[in-house]
Amino acid sequence: MKLFKSLKDYLPLFVLFLCLASCSEREDVKKAKKTIVPKSNVDPIFKSQMDKLFMQYIALKEACIEGDEAKAKSLASIMNQFISHKVDISKLDNEDFFSWGKQQENLSFCLEDIVSNSKMDNARLNFGDMYGPMYKLMTKYGMGSKTIYIQACPMAFDSMGGKWFSLDDNIENPFFGDKMLECGSNTEVVNFE
Repeated sequence: MKLFKSLKDYLPLFVLFLCLASCSEREDVKKAKKTIVPKSNVDPIFKSQMDKLFMQYIALKEACIEGDEAKAKSLASIMNQFISHKVDISKLDNEDFFSWGKQQENLSFCLEDIVSNSKMDNARLNFGDMYGPMYKLMTKYGMGSKTIYIQACPMAFDSMGGKWFSLDDNIENPFFGDKMLECGSNTEVVNFE
């Protein structure tokens, strides 16, 4: 009876330990590369459009996670219309104009292929190919005061690997969906000034 009472006395400490352990930072986040993107001088309207583009990317990622072909096609079409017709580039200087044009072309190619091909594997492959142009846009022009996580799965695309962005450090793999939802790790944490 005395032993039980002494264990009971330690219960609050045990609960505190569990809370601290669950609130601690993921090990892969601790080891991830830390990148700070300085505030850019790009037009604020264009910058807010980059925020919208990023949120559309996140929505497309969710469709890939869910394995929803129809949703992926619809979102890719909306995203392509946005970058082709709704991004205001009128106040960009020449360097930013050409930089945007190159990345917009790369994104459009991937998005058009998602729309025209009905296979989820194709949508996921093109989504993976969007990482490079999106990374260049986000790190060149910045975003609002968000922190984004870059996550990677070494097994994606026949072990060639693939990367994607996330708004939090939880792993939800868009390349495998529910087959291997938690496969991957955080490789970089990007903060925007």
